[in-house]
Amino acid sequence: MFINKLLKPVYQPRGLYLKPLLVETSKGHRGGVVNYQKIKTQIIYACNNAKNDYVSTLFDLYRLPENFPGKSAAEYARLRGGHEKAVYLERCLSEDIGSRKLIANLMVHEFEALLFVQPECFRDEHLVTPKVIKQLLAEKANNAPEEINDGAETAPSKRIIKAFPPYKRGKLGYSSLIAPKIGLEAMRQTCPHFNGRLARFDELANLARYS
Repeated sequence: MFINKLLKPVYQPRGLYLKPLLVETSKGHRGGVVNYQKIKTQIIYACNNAKNDYVSTLFDLYRLPENFPGKSAAEYARLRGGHEKAVYLERCLSEDIGSRKLIANLMVHEFEALLFVQPECFRDEHLVTPKVIKQLLAEKANNAPEEINDGAETAPSKRIIKAFPPYKRGKLGYSSLIAPKIGLEAMRQTCPHFNGRLARFDELANLARYS
């Protein structure tokens, strides 16, 4: 949804063609990172078959498994901010995969942080009341979206669910409606780590334009 509705309309006219893939986490289940070894082989396969393409990731920093490259390192434990943690793990992932085709990217701390860019965009969705909007805005008041922490009960998605329980069972439907309302430009302006990773997409788009 995110690739098709927000990234493709921006990059395809610039000559950068994006094809979303869902990693297989277990038989019959796709999406998320439950076990790094499961997805490592899939990333390597994609990189080895990329030819003239590149492979990027869109994994949440929140709740990455302990066997993710760098996650159990003492250096990682000393890091504080989400940006620092993501940069460190992105570097570790790139080193572990060992392919110049990989553009490692982690969301800080998860996709739902992007929905906190403009919580008011939840307005007018089914079952969303003014009280829900007020609570979401209060959650954002003291935190930039990417600074909302990754606690088990305080991660961005958990805060949304607390304010609006139907989101838990209708995550895809609600996010597919709300994210386009916010728009990619607002997300980039408010989320510096996310913006920095898309800068690599911008570079590739510029290369495609003049090639």
